[in-house]
Amino acid sequence: VAEGVETEADRQTLQKLGCRTAQGFLFSKAVPPGHALELAVKESAKES
Repeated sequence: VAEGVETEADRQTLQKLGCRTAQGFLFSKAVPPGHALELAVKESAKES
């Protein structure tokens, strides 16, 4: 898991290096712990 991905260029570089999982401000700003589970459930539902 790549952490701290902030730009599309970062994401593209990581993808070229074979990294398939990343997190950072490019995808979402920090959320309070109580909101994180709710956000994960919503995102999971989108993928189903």
